[in-house]
Amino acid sequence: MTDTLEKPLGATRSHRRQPAPPQELIVLVTMGLAVVLALAALLGPWFTVVTYRYFGNTAAIDTRGYGLFGYSATDTVPGISATVSGNYLPWPSVRSALLSVQILAALTLVVGLSAVVFTIIGTRRTWPGRLPVLLGLSSAALAFVGAVVFAMTFPWAAHADALFDFGASFLGSASVMSANGPLTRTWGPGWAWSCLLSVCVLFLVASMTALRLPSRRALNAAGS
Repeated sequence: MTDTLEKPLGATRSHRRQPAPPQELIVLVTMGLAVVLALAALLGPWFTVVTYRYFGNTAAIDTRGYGLFGYSATDTVPGISATVSGNYLPWPSVRSALLSVQILAALTLVVGLSAVVFTIIGTRRTWPGRLPVLLGLSSAALAFVGAVVFAMTFPWAAHADALFDFGASFLGSASVMSANGPLTRTWGPGWAWSCLLSVCVLFLVASMTALRLPSRRALNAAGS
């Protein structure tokens, strides 16, 4: 008598799904980190200006951070610190220059999140093939273009609107002698701008790693 647990003749052979290789997990973690940094870049300062004013042995520090949607300023003297924030309504050139960067940064986040979602799907099914790679490369390109466009347009727009009085360069420093004493000013990219460049690198690394992985269909066929 045939054992009830024995498979009858002609029964389809089940395919055992192979677990995700470590490289797939590395791709997923790298893309996930890139998405977190892209979100942080939307909220942080893209450009910073730090001014030191010296009164004898006392130094007053004025720190300004300019983000995509507004700015913040902190004035610090020994024992006192005050912070204010605002938007770019009085500066039309700045608003115009930031609009394209806002769109590029938002697209970086949306496309990057899609890359993570399809990477997760790819670890469980035979599709979507190379779609996560294409989305990851697109996110890297968007992040790079956004960072470059900001560096080329924001300082010029801020100078045109008289928001800055030190020229239209993206990085620099200057020291002058004012009526109240020496004044030193430094300016350059903020941490959010650096985050966007990191997003570009992370998505590029993750996409290149994913490109060299065998397809999930091939892995499942090999394990059947």
